[in-house]
Amino acid sequence: MDFRKLSGIVLGIGVLGVIASVAWWYSFYSNVVGKVRGSATMSDMLSCLYFSDAIQCKASGLGAQFAGSTPYNPVVFWVSVVVLIVGVVLKFSLKK
Repeated sequence: MDFRKLSGIVLGIGVLGVIASVAWWYSFYSNVVGKVRGSATMSDMLSCLYFSDAIQCKASGLGAQFAGSTPYNPVVFWVSVVVLIVGVVLKFSLKK
């Protein structure tokens, strides 16, 4: 097995996962912010990217479930970050 290719694949999956989770977070919460107008901003929702226990994250997730859309889940972000870190560690460990 070629570990250089494997490290590149793992790194690429991590990067794509982080990009996809940020896009999902932005898509979901921009919709939420658009519906609540004035009481919330995207910067208020930034903690929802990586943490789901904040009150605004839980409230918007419940509202989305009742509306029939899939709420954002920060687990996807964290799994992607871990895969990205593993890819970086593999890449740097192979340079020696």
